[in-house]
Amino acid sequence: MSTPKTPKKKGKAVNTSSPSAGSDISLDSTPPLYSPHVRQRMNKTVYDSAVLPLVERASALKRNFSELSAASSRSIRAIKLAKGDRKDVTETAIFREHSSLIKAIIESMELEFRAVSQEIETLVDEYEKGDLEITAGQQRAELARLETHVANLQAKLVVARTQKNQLAGELTDRSMAQSVKDEDTSAENMPPWGQAYIDLLLDRYRNPPHATLQLFRRRTPEEQDRFRKAVLASYGAYDKKKGGMAWCCVSGAWCTPSDVVAAHIVPYNVSELHAEHLFGQRDGGHLMRPENGIPMRKVFKEHFDNAEIGFVPVSKDSNDYKIVVLVNTGDIALPEVESIQGNSLQFPNDFRPTRRYMYFSFIMSLLRLRRHRVSGWNKAFREYGMKEMWVTPGPWVRQSTLLTLAHRVGHMSPEETSLFLDSDGESRPEVDESLEELVSDVSQLAKAVQAHSSSFDSSDEDDLDSPLAGKGIPRGGNSLATLPSWFNREGASDDENEGETEDDSDGEDREDDGGDGSEDAGSEDAGSEDAGSE
Repeated sequence: MSTPKTPKKKGKAVNTSSPSAGSDISLDSTPPLYSPHVRQRMNKTVYDSAVLPLVERASALKRNFSELSAASSRSIRAIKLAKGDRKDVTETAIFREHSSLIKAIIESMELEFRAVSQEIETLVDEYEKGDLEITAGQQRAELARLETHVANLQAKLVVARTQKNQLAGELTDRSMAQSVKDEDTSAENMPPWGQAYIDLLLDRYRNPPHATLQLFRRRTPEEQDRFRKAVLASYGAYDKKKGGMAWCCVSGAWCTPSDVVAAHIVPYNVSELHAEHLFGQRDGGHLMRPENGIPMRKVFKEHFDNAEIGFVPVSKDSNDYKIVVLVNTGDIALPEVESIQGNSLQFPNDFRPTRRYMYFSFIMSLLRLRRHRVSGWNKAFREYGMKEMWVTPGPWVRQSTLLTLAHRVGHMSPEETSLFLDSDGESRPEVDESLEELVSDVSQLAKAVQAHSSSFDSSDEDDLDSPLAGKGIPRGGNSLATLPSWFNREGASDDENEGETEDDSDGEDREDDGGDGSEDAGSEDAGSEDAGSE
């Protein structure tokens, strides 16, 4: 097979030797770049205008951080020499130095996040226009590699923003314990609070003991069991009289209980802290309520998690939902879902998912499709946009966060966002942009973990170290990329239910009807691992 030629439309191929002519930047100091094969075929004019400036700025900021780290270690050494026995004064001054260092690394990671996100957007746009002559498999592999790095950055940014005082405190403790004579501030011997060490801390702090924000924490079997029981009981989806069968709301049929799971609508890994920011305060929280789950067969949960199917109201004032296929089934083999397009979700009783959760989830699905230009995304946007299918959300979901999600997840311009979200002319209160970005990153990460978890066999559910290599892209065609092995190594759940969905629904102020009844649904059959523990 002949090698595709470089496009000749708008400029020459990109030089693959370095980020810019004459620069001398090591790979360690740059964001991940396109592979040589892709860069040789990337339009140089597009690359130089859209990608290169951000890559160069991110690289420069990384180099500046290394210099700042060395200067900080020299300052700390001087502080310890000058303060002598004044331990309290010394500790406070050193803490400030480390706090400044944490702030600098956050700024560095944020700019790198922007640079790699721009690489992803340019890769997708150029491939979609036909100006990047690479195969579909090469595009998916490149996309998966860059998305992995973005996810890694997101995870570290979440930790750095939420745990910055703890990080600075640990660095301070190490500095206070280190003897002045043991410190070496030479460039060849960086002190333990250099970037590599902080990276290790950020990895470890993803799951600090007793932390409020437990990223990628595996739920205990008891938590999983309680949630499933509550969901099945609330929906009336378990029937002893039918031999312990469980109901699937998607297929509208009684199924073997081991094949039915309680799919989260809003992912569990969003954490209650961020769910409260999105949806407002609610007694008992949001994520483990039965209104945040839907009983369905595992195969449909996988399609739901991968944004291949979604649920929209039958009408704007309806509390019932119909199933919509969001991708082009002609390009992606989805035999299980073609027959359910347009069907209504079949609920066994009057219990319904919360509408705001379903709304949020559907937005996330469309944004992810748009981000990767999955085949059929244009049609999904036209037919199922927010203004077409949903009433104005009002207080359901924080609109400022949705705007941030549209930008960071969907790479949407302000004009596109106003068309996508029902936000025309709406006044915007002052918002904390860093908090909005944090909640956006957590939501996107949680969805990625959820989609990734769905590709597991049940035999993987108890093995946190099982390798995920090769499971990055489910099925053939241009489907959504999921995350590779580092997520699992860092503690991502492999559980069916740990993989959460980013959808919002509404049962608005409904109480947790499933609480008392969950014991009934939790008879041995419904609650056992064989009954489909997620």
